[in-house]
Amino acid sequence: MKAHYVTEDICLEIKQGESLLQACKRTKIPLSHSCEGMASCGTCRVIVTKGVESLPERNSLEQEMADDRGFAPEERLACQMEPTEDFSFKLPYE
Repeated sequence: MKAHYVTEDICLEIKQGESLLQACKRTKIPLSHSCEGMASCGTCRVIVTKGVESLPERNSLEQEMADDRGFAPEERLACQMEPTEDFSFKLPYE
């Protein structure tokens, strides 16, 4: 599947079972991840701009963070999200 990073107009391939964070690291997209993908910091939060309805539901770690911080449905943790369909995203500060 493909993820389109809209800010830089970069399309990255995400391998099956790979998180968005892993794909971003592999393709050198500068996505913060202070807890190294453990879902405890929230610095890898992204905003899904297209295709949010086709993404897998949040796992328990991501849901806990979303509940604690009041995330909107389009706000996702890249370290926990393993997409199964194409989508587009941007970083929250862009």
